[in-house]
Amino acid sequence: AQHGALAAEGVRERVRRQVELCDYFGGFLVLLSVAGGTGSGVGTYLTEALRDEYPDAFLCNQVVWPYPTGEVIVQSYNSLLTMARVHAAADCVLTVENARLDEVCLRMLGLKSTSFADVNGIIAHYL
Repeated sequence: AQHGALAAEGVRERVRRQVELCDYFGGFLVLLSVAGGTGSGVGTYLTEALRDEYPDAFLCNQVVWPYPTGEVIVQSYNSLLTMARVHAAADCVLTVENARLDEVCLRMLGLKSTSFADVNGIIAHYL
């Protein structure tokens, strides 16, 4: 949690300012990947920090699940540990699998290859 801890105060201040600008504040939608690295660590840290700071706010996490073959050698462990902590802090966890996103791009949309823009567009439509 070193990266999250280093940025925590600045993030809290920016979030607080945005919440104060809301006419009606309903909650948060946190987007993160769980394979490992910055997305899972900082995303989990942010989820827990938001829960601590705003205990009554609705907190929903959109999680991107890694490919089964492995992007990161320890992705299974990272995914399990991330999901355990996110599940404990969030009110809702929506999961999308990278492999299913590829299938949608290739089979349903007829694309020859997928790009981050294609995948992000599907996730945005899903949300």
